Amino acid sequence: MKRLSALWLTVALTACTPKSAEEQIANAMQLVAEGEKVAAIVELKNAVITEPNNAEARFQLGRLEFEQGLWEESEKEIRRALDLSYPVVDAYPILIRSIFYQNDFDRVLMELESKPEIQDAQVTSTLALFEYLSKLKSGEQDPVIPAESLKQEELLIAQSYQTLEQGNPAVALNITQKFTTPSIEPFEKLILKGMIHSLQYDHVNAIIAFNEALDIYPSYHVARFLLAEQLIEDKQLTRADEQIERLLQLNPNSGHANYLKSLVYFYQDNYEQALQLANVALQNDAKPALASFVAGTSAYRTGRLESALRYLNTAASTLPPSHPTHRLLAQVKLELGYVEDVASSLDGLSIEPGQGAEIYSLAALQKLQKGQRAESERYLSKARSLDPNNPVSLLREGFILLDDNQASAVDSLAKALDIDPNLSEAWVLLAQAKYEESGLASALAIADQWGELSPINGEFLKGILYLRDEQETEASRHFSQVLKYDPENTAALRYMMIGNARQDKFKEAMEYAERLLALTPNDLQNLIDVVNIKIGQGQESELEEYLTKRIKAYPDATAPVSALAFIYLRADKPDKAISLMKKVEDPQNFGIYQALGDAYVEKGDFGQAIETYKDWTDKFPTDRRGWYRLISTYQFMNNFDGAMETTQQARTYFPNDKRLVLLEAHLAASTGRFAQSKRAISILEEDGSELAALAHTRGLLALNEKRYPDAVKLLTASYENNPGFAVSRLLAFALAGAKDPKTGLGYLQTEVDKAPDNTLYKFVTAEYASANGFLNEAISMYERILTEKPNDFAALNNIAGVHTQLGNYDKALAAAKAAFSQAPESEFALDTLGYVLIKTGDVKQGRSYIEKALGKAANNKEIQLHAAEALILDGDKVRAKNMLGRIYPTTPAQKSMHKALLKQLEEQE
Repeated sequence: MKRLSALWLTVALTACTPKSAEEQIANAMQLVAEGEKVAAIVELKNAVITEPNNAEARFQLGRLEFEQGLWEESEKEIRRALDLSYPVVDAYPILIRSIFYQNDFDRVLMELESKPEIQDAQVTSTLALFEYLSKLKSGEQDPVIPAESLKQEELLIAQSYQTLEQGNPAVALNITQKFTTPSIEPFEKLILKGMIHSLQYDHVNAIIAFNEALDIYPSYHVARFLLAEQLIEDKQLTRADEQIERLLQLNPNSGHANYLKSLVYFYQDNYEQALQLANVALQNDAKPALASFVAGTSAYRTGRLESALRYLNTAASTLPPSHPTHRLLAQVKLELGYVEDVASSLDGLSIEPGQGAEIYSLAALQKLQKGQRAESERYLSKARSLDPNNPVSLLREGFILLDDNQASAVDSLAKALDIDPNLSEAWVLLAQAKYEESGLASALAIADQWGELSPINGEFLKGILYLRDEQETEASRHFSQVLKYDPENTAALRYMMIGNARQDKFKEAMEYAERLLALTPNDLQNLIDVVNIKIGQGQESELEEYLTKRIKAYPDATAPVSALAFIYLRADKPDKAISLMKKVEDPQNFGIYQALGDAYVEKGDFGQAIETYKDWTDKFPTDRRGWYRLISTYQFMNNFDGAMETTQQARTYFPNDKRLVLLEAHLAASTGRFAQSKRAISILEEDGSELAALAHTRGLLALNEKRYPDAVKLLTASYENNPGFAVSRLLAFALAGAKDPKTGLGYLQTEVDKAPDNTLYKFVTAEYASANGFLNEAISMYERILTEKPNDFAALNNIAGVHTQLGNYDKALAAAKAAFSQAPESEFALDTLGYVLIKTGDVKQGRSYIEKALGKAANNKEIQLHAAEALILDGDKVRAKNMLGRIYPTTPAQKSMHKALLKQLEEQE
């Protein structure tokens, strides 16, 4: 109320009678006495406006701004006061401290190089203290304390800072206990004490000190950063977040603030947000080692193994061997398949024997999965030697021995359970081993033992065992018992749902389904299973309404959106699917990416499909399905380089995935990287992969090397084992190379007839027929496309070209005009229409279309040849000759046309 009254009085008086600067200064001092410093600053600013050269007004304004933490403004006013001859003994210390608290320590030192002569011992001591502190904070090594210039209190501050800098916080704290004059540099003392307490891990007292410092200067953001760090250390995450938010409001791109925010999320197990903000911190050069550790650990926790590897490698290059970075880095390398790398460096890591045993046993498991049994046994032996009683290592040993030594496997698993009976996987594997060794009764005995510890788990295992023994009725009885113990057991509900559906008990299946979906509204697989049950009941027409209701009931769940999108795709409505899924921002379920990408593919928008699948692999890099779809879409677009690059990226996450190795071999052959293809094939042969898969890739390799007879043999074997359009296409090319294109066309036509709705198959077949001289067959295939899609641009344009080759100019012109109406700016439409026109005698107009096409695609050899022919027909022989001289045809058809045009030109000369 006082402040409002004072301000109102000021305004009223100003409106009536202008006050002098002296009166305004007096009013300001009265406001300061009343505790209204902000109002006093306003009054002093008015005084400066009234009399700009009033040194007292400038000084008092600068002094108050300093006390409010407005150091840049304070520096400006104090400098003006000094310029106006205000006493340096009063103003100069404030100037130096205002620069110091802007953290501009070099400028403090520069300013003090020409400091004025001051006789006052206290002021001299203050200036000497801030000169020393500026040297210390600007990075000068071991600056000397100017003890002769410092009074007792300032000397203690300097000595405490020096001792702290030398790594002796306990001694530094003892020095601070000798402070006797609270009025001398109270803020600096609090910062000092906070730093000492933080280095002693006394987070509570550090927090108190930094809070008290901020009470004096709330705008000193260094103190706020220090406070936030201590609050995080003390796990007061909510309070820390409040402080960090204040810092981010000032600078959203602050590297250190984003790092601290990432730590808050990290300790809250919100790894997605922690990773995002640690990235922002790294982009702004904040704590590269620690931010990389947070980012790497968060990436690992969210399944981004390759990203985790990159970040953790950065962190490990700086952080000491005892830091957990190194252990996590070893784990990530193992999961990525870099077993040898980890094993070779394991002795250098600060890892306990138990952890080492677990790492070696994991390495053994991975070697087994690669078929390298000798290496697996070697690592298993190391695991035993490090810790023979590690339960996790024993569990893995049991799994490794299951196939070759049932008795030893049982012993290892039983020993693991004796040590840690809570190893659920060990119970399941032991029951499996007993089932293989002695049959169902022996396995059920293991389930009974587990049931003594956990009745629910025992019943559940019995259900699994009966399912394996194909006794579904008994299995259902035990899963029902699980649900009596735990009505919300989702695994048991799922088994009951699927089991009843398999027996055509759809009503019962749907009862379990509704209970399951109520517990897992965002589980896409469960929802897809329910959709399939409804389809099995003949309720497909009701699915759209059913899923729409679920979307409304669970607005934050993306699974119902994905499922409905799949229904739209099933009904050949890709636009509806796309429209639905585009409403989902930042999908957290792979299904959205899958359905959206598939919709784009169905619509023929492969560029958008690629972007969607890329988003999928970025978001869920350990989901193989996203990688496979992205690779296959690149292949579909004949972008083998993109497919190859993506395959290699995927292999960093799945180094032992045989399908990816096979793809690499296949794509390497497709892009002429024969040595790489052969290396991949050798890996597959070592792993004992199926001959049929290798036959396909070997056939592709032979085709690319133009070993056509070998290619025909290999691809025929592949086709007979696994017929399909992709292999029939390669086989057709091999047969064409072996001078038997007609047989190749037959394979393609067979596959087209198997999938009559697939437009792409028809296009490929038509182009093959056209390229190999089967023009009528090509026309027939294009006509089939146009029957289904009368306005298909590519089919119209291509059929016009084939009709032109056959001399069917009327049909060619009609098709070319129809194609041109679909895409009047397309170079292909312009070229086709122009070429038909010159063939029908309309050379001038035809030439203009072709030249326009050439302007859009200057390097297209077919358009160049058509342009040369137009020039010849138009009598422009010189230009035609020059153009033909610049054309270097590559395909047989281009070479034939080039030769014919040269001959035609010679005949006219």
